[in-house]
Amino acid sequence: MKKFIGGLVGAAIIAGTIASPVKAEYKDPWDNYYPDDTWGSWAETEMLDLLQADILRGQKEFNRKQGIVYLYLNPNNTISRAEFVAMIVRALELETTKKGTAFTDTKGHWAQNDINTASALGVVSGKTATTFDPNGKISRAEISSILVRAFDPTVDFAKGTAKTFADLKSSHWAYNHVRQANQVGIVGGTSATTVSPDKNATRAEAAVMIRRALWKEEVGLPQAGALTTQVLQNEKDGMAAFNEQDFDKLAVLNDKNHYGLVHAMMGQFLGFGYEEEIPEEEMPAEGEEEFFYEEKQELISEPKLTLVSSSTRFAKVNVENFIVKYTITYYDEELKKNVTDTYEEDLSSMYHLIKRDDSWKVYSTDYLTGVLYDTYFEEEQE
Repeated sequence: MKKFIGGLVGAAIIAGTIASPVKAEYKDPWDNYYPDDTWGSWAETEMLDLLQADILRGQKEFNRKQGIVYLYLNPNNTISRAEFVAMIVRALELETTKKGTAFTDTKGHWAQNDINTASALGVVSGKTATTFDPNGKISRAEISSILVRAFDPTVDFAKGTAKTFADLKSSHWAYNHVRQANQVGIVGGTSATTVSPDKNATRAEAAVMIRRALWKEEVGLPQAGALTTQVLQNEKDGMAAFNEQDFDKLAVLNDKNHYGLVHAMMGQFLGFGYEEEIPEEEMPAEGEEEFFYEEKQELISEPKLTLVSSSTRFAKVNVENFIVKYTITYYDEELKKNVTDTYEEDLSSMYHLIKRDDSWKVYSTDYLTGVLYDTYFEEEQE
């Protein structure tokens, strides 16, 4: 005999804190979105955001003694040329059927396809005519050059005024690109007078610069009314499917409307089958009411949605006055009968959206990450 575990967002959060097998097509939220080394980093906000949006990836290590997978983003480590190119390809969804330069040192490399794509589209070049040096470190000047070429179609690099840096001479090979990236606010100085163009970039610096570039894009901005209407309708559709206990529809809606962290959390929730076996000792005795559990969700307010900011691929929608009433009917073991409880919860939050495959999808919300990361810290302290 089985019972339903109620709550859409709530159940998704609970699912992320339980070690249990999930459907193969979904990422494990705990292993893929809980870094152990970014808390307190100067780039914490940017790195977490790109991680939740499936642009930044980390290194996993399995602790056999504890049975836990740890995720490290290594913010202070230098980033390789291959790692940076892969992030650019993921961020911009770069694709091509063209052949890039046939580098002799990328065959069989994990980033071979990404390097070929970026090369074919003119975003990157090799260290020599025949080599790319995928595992080599990448300098701040090289990153500036790649960012200007990659984002040229969507960022107006003529805006702003470039600063004058003592260590950036007009004879430097990336002089123009560093100045362009600096004048629009993508690449900052390492001090008031230096930009350190030849310094190898860290993973934190790379993440920050990519995120800044993504928010500078100005082509094809979303219409406020259309986007806010979509967000609200998506929530209503999810509640309706939940109340109908239509998990196949919830899975379809998850793929359609969610990405990154939110997609993974809902995916794991659905992967649990939404059911739990009832222990034999909790089964009702003969003559008692049959076990029953049902949860319904109802939007009882008039939410206010505002498009706070947007770029070509990213948007923030503030959702206010989003009050949900939960009606739960369950079997009370002490009373030996089914009872009904109701409660209300304010799920107002900032929604973070990303445009993937020409469709806007929610990849994170402040409400969700707040609960998740607060839970994480609480468990760490226990």
